[in-house]
Amino acid sequence: MGKLVNFVAGAELNKRPDKANAYLINVPEHGSTPRRIEKAVSLHQDVQPEYLMVDSGGYQLLTAEKKGWKITHDPDQKLIYKIGKEINLAPKHVMEVASKLGADIVIGLDFPVGKFKTTAERDKEFFKKLPFNVCRAHESATWKRMLCPDALLFLPFQGYITKHIDVFFSQIAGLQYDGMAIPVREIKLHELALFFTRFYQREINRVHLLGTISLLKIAMAAFMARGMFDWVSLDAATWNKAAFYCGFMSPKNLTRVDLRRSVKLDPGIFNDCPCRYCQGRSFSEIQSLPNKEKFELLRQHNWWSIDKIVSDLWANSTDLIQLERFLKDRDVKPADIDDLINTLALVDCLKNDDIEVLQTILTPIPKIRIQSRWPRMKSNPGSWPRKPTRSSRQPTEQYRRLTQDADLQQKKEQIPKFKKEKSNYEY
Repeated sequence: MGKLVNFVAGAELNKRPDKANAYLINVPEHGSTPRRIEKAVSLHQDVQPEYLMVDSGGYQLLTAEKKGWKITHDPDQKLIYKIGKEINLAPKHVMEVASKLGADIVIGLDFPVGKFKTTAERDKEFFKKLPFNVCRAHESATWKRMLCPDALLFLPFQGYITKHIDVFFSQIAGLQYDGMAIPVREIKLHELALFFTRFYQREINRVHLLGTISLLKIAMAAFMARGMFDWVSLDAATWNKAAFYCGFMSPKNLTRVDLRRSVKLDPGIFNDCPCRYCQGRSFSEIQSLPNKEKFELLRQHNWWSIDKIVSDLWANSTDLIQLERFLKDRDVKPADIDDLINTLALVDCLKNDDIEVLQTILTPIPKIRIQSRWPRMKSNPGSWPRKPTRSSRQPTEQYRRLTQDADLQQKKEQIPKFKKEKSNYEY
């Protein structure tokens, strides 16, 4: 039996959960200036977490690529992160920040792949980023040994399918690392199951999920930590982002209630949250709080809800029957529960077989649009001329004479006076 760890992401010294024992620090956001490093060190000293993970900042590189920022990877220059302008980020910068913070785990530098749908587009994107990611993996391992040898190194995988995993591992053969990290924001449930299975087959016993907040993905992570891995961890900054937009995350299934003042609340929805931050308040009471107080309440409540979901899923994932029963009590869609349980059952049964077998079973059949044998009737706009609107009609001669009348304005002014005088009569 392994361990399931929930990391706080996006925390600051004055914006953080009251209770959390694992923190994730992002290098560009927390290490690009001496002042930011000072704040990150103060945060670490103040909270004294059991685990501190340093994320290299690949997501910021992807954002810079999408928005056309200047991107460089010069280790001889200082770390630069200017939002909207420029980013200079290299493995040396990542390990320097990890060393200053005393990180327990550090994620190597990578360049995330973009969001594409077709197989051709995905292959093109993967092989475009592959040389960079392989090179930075080797550099991350080298600088980690030099600057923070006591930290664990997790290498990020950027790909779409299990074949990409095999290609990536063939390029980093012989490299020393301690685990893998995978972004899960865009991948589907069956894809995550295939990644877990392929890592298990390659005898990788530590996996971190970047940006996880889905209830079903957390459930899958809990089951994997129970029976297939020594360590599965996850992180998300949603507790803070949702609070910023007045989102209340349900402790039952992480669904959200919008508590912005402009939103009309459903009178049939009640707040039955038992956390000490809600203190029995109704949604209307929370909605009407001053913004500063409301944001702080929602931050603390949202983190409490996420952390409780993780703990409850860990406690109820010893077997699939127990996990299924737990999810049914959380108002999850029955079809989604069946999909998760069937996927995990297949993984548990076929985890030692050829990955192609499991992939063939789990991959959904692509939907093919069947064209009707009856041809669609083509419309002929010329057959039904459009009726002219009032604004498109030509003004009449009577209207022209009326508008050209010099006394028109004077006549208009007399109309309301006449009505006012008439209304004063008593009958």
